[in-house]
Amino acid sequence: MDKNMELLLRKLDEKLEKQANLITQSVTKNVTEAIDEKMNAIMEENKLLKNKVLELELKIKSLERENEKTTSSSSEWRK
Repeated sequence: MDKNMELLLRKLDEKLEKQANLITQSVTKNVTEAIDEKMNAIMEENKLLKNKVLELELKIKSLERENEKTTSSSSEWRK
């Protein structure tokens, strides 16, 4: 009976270990997928914001050039 009990306990330990591994893998997969989804959304928003910054920088440069032309024209007009 002792050997049977040891065998039963060993098999129970093995099954519990397998269950723990399966649960760990499942949780890891679910967490990784959730993080990936959020990261993808953040990366997409980041891309859009970078494009907007670039667009605004171009507008600023254009307005600065326009301002320089206007300023130089008005200073010539005063002479």
